Amino acid sequence: MSPELRELIGHCRHWESATGGQFSCKLGQIRSAWRDAERQDAPPARRELRALARTLRTTELPVPEDSAYALPEGVSLDLGGIAKGYIIDKAMAAMRSVVPEAIGIKLDIGGDGRYVGVSGEQAPWRVGLSAAPGDFDAPDGTVELRNQALAASGHSGRTFQIRRRNYSQILSTRDGWPVAHGTSSFAIADTALAADVSAAVAASGSGSDAREWAAGRDR
Repeated sequence: MSPELRELIGHCRHWESATGGQFSCKLGQIRSAWRDAERQDAPPARRELRALARTLRTTELPVPEDSAYALPEGVSLDLGGIAKGYIIDKAMAAMRSVVPEAIGIKLDIGGDGRYVGVSGEQAPWRVGLSAAPGDFDAPDGTVELRNQALAASGHSGRTFQIRRRNYSQILSTRDGWPVAHGTSSFAIADTALAADVSAAVAASGSGSDAREWAAGRDR
């Protein structure tokens, strides 16, 4: 196991605890079941998914201390909700080490980004927010960022299509079933990883639940 993967699993452990289990990197087997269901055009057995999700919630990822790492039985890693933010933070650190004199750096990967310093106009970075995928010309709003990260999460562009019905690819850690509501979320944090996880948690719960959870966090 590489040092980066070891570090990433450590982040998975931290954020699962910090979110009270709303975020998890252990849903690989459940996500595979939904991919199989999409190929077979038939929903998976809900009772079986619920039982698997219950087991996963009580199964703890071991502390990644060595180069060799054994996952608990039945656990398959799904790092999609955290890897992009981790990559952005690592890439930004590398860029800042190469050009320490830069007054501003913007790094964006598919809607998640980190913004250091100021823009070319010596002003905070101004970023448009849109709930519709690819709608860059008419954003729903804007935010100004300086030394912060922004991440987005939503349902409309990420679905499993089964029997002419779209199921969100954002899965509940409680029962392994796609989240039914259509909340889109944006999160601002000091790091891209924290923003990535926060946006995912916000999109997986109701609006009031998301605001209540975010209110309890400093960054």
